[in-house]
Amino acid sequence: MTTSKTFEQAQKFYTENKEALLNVMLEEFTGSIDFQEEYNQVAVWFDGFVICYQDSDMNGDGKGEPHWDNDGANSGLDDLLDILKLDERFTKLVASEEYWENEYLRTLINDFCSKYAEANDIESMLSNED
Repeated sequence: MTTSKTFEQAQKFYTENKEALLNVMLEEFTGSIDFQEEYNQVAVWFDGFVICYQDSDMNGDGKGEPHWDNDGANSGLDDLLDILKLDERFTKLVASEEYWENEYLRTLINDFCSKYAEANDIESMLSNED
C-alpha cells in the first residue's frame, strides 16, 4: 500500500484526482435508500456500511447532510473510511506522517456523501416539520 507522506502530497493527489475518485465511488457504492420517518432521517444501506442523512444537527444546520459528530449515525462514515484506507486507489489521500492523516480521505468521503445526496435528492425526503 502506497500512502503519501505529507499533507501537500495528499492535497495534490486529492486536487488532481477528486472527480475521478468520486466517479469510482458513485459507480461502485450503490446503496438502498430507506426513509425512516420515526427518526426523520434517510438511511442508505451500502455493502459494508450505512450512511444516515439527518434533518439537521443540533443547531438546525446541515439539513440532508451526514454528520461526523453524531454518535451512531457517524459509524457508517467511519466504516467507509476504513474501507477506503485499504483500497490502493485511495491510499495516496492518507498523509501517513501527519497527526490528521485522514484529512483528505475524510474530505473525499464528505464530497461523496454530498454528491450522492444531490444525485438522489435526499434533502427532499426529509420533513420540514419540527
